[in-house]
Amino acid sequence: TLGLNDDQVNNYMCAQRAHQNNVEFTSVFMPLFLVAGAIPGETTNIAWAGLSILGFRMVGGLGYAAGLRKYSGFFHIGELYILWKLGKYAFDLLK
Repeated sequence: TLGLNDDQVNNYMCAQRAHQNNVEFTSVFMPLFLVAGAIPGETTNIAWAGLSILGFRMVGGLGYAAGLRKYSGFFHIGELYILWKLGKYAFDLLK
């Protein structure tokens, strides 16, 4: 055994869950983000949305590892913007 106390085990588990959540999110989001970056005339806006996602994911991950889960969901703002732009572009292509 490692001789960890309950607080150390809890801190480890929180950090591990934050990491796993980030790995799962990134595996789905990065391909969408790359495709969205290719939308003509939207590259800068998509990049800013991606930067906001990165920042909020970092704050959320560190907060989750520290037991402050209430700050973990703000990354969805940039995510929804990118998904909206992708959907709008796809719809425009189908017209």
